[in-house]
Amino acid sequence: MASCATGEFLASGKTMCMIFMKPSLRTRVSFETGFNLLGGHAIYLGPDDIGLGGREETRDIARVLSGYNDIIMGGEHAAHPHRPLLSSLTPHPSPPAALTTND
Repeated sequence: MASCATGEFLASGKTMCMIFMKPSLRTRVSFETGFNLLGGHAIYLGPDDIGLGGREETRDIARVLSGYNDIIMGGEHAAHPHRPLLSSLTPHPSPPAALTTND
């Protein structure tokens, strides 16, 4: 596991919520594995789990998720002002995916 100079894990005690609108094996596995190796816990939420744009408004989902998570990762830019947002919607490989690609 990755730790900083003091020996503590960089994401120890932190939770990252990962919002996926469509399946993505490499992105999911690379983010979950990377965050786990940093000492944190990642939660996967697919389109059927939250009903984005359906059951609840995006701002309400962002408010609720930011109350329980330290980081929100998603493809859509629905950032809440009090939590960092990691965007997974990019034409370039995400840093975790780039590290795991053997090309």
